[in-house]
Amino acid sequence: MGGNFRKWPMVLFLSVLTAPLILMYIYLFVDTVTNTPPGTMIPNEFTLEHWRFLTEIIPGRPSIWLATWNTFVFASVTTLVVLVVSSAAGYSLSRLQLPARSFFLGGIMVLHAFPTVTLLIAIFLILQMLGLYNTLSVLFW
Repeated sequence: MGGNFRKWPMVLFLSVLTAPLILMYIYLFVDTVTNTPPGTMIPNEFTLEHWRFLTEIIPGRPSIWLATWNTFVFASVTTLVVLVVSSAAGYSLSRLQLPARSFFLGGIMVLHAFPTVTLLIAIFLILQMLGLYNTLSVLFW
């Protein structure tokens, strides 16, 4: 039981560190369900006006449900294709004696050595140079 008393400084430190984040999220939610006059932080009325895009189509904006459905379909198809291709590649690399097997396994190790996020900058620059940035054809590249 004496070990628990040694943990309280860390718990206190983490609580103080996360309290502003939690308060900001609470304020963000309160701000979306209320109207606040300009220049004040105190809301004066409750409203769901900011959430109306969920129930009605706003002129000049696409339906959120159509965008959600499109994202779901694209993510599902992409997941299935990657699952099938990766399973076949993984099986062939693990069971078959391919001529360039060590080269492919080394390439996989090199790709896993770097975080994927760092590759986004290079991908962005390549797409921008090819003129494919902000086009639909980029999804299939």
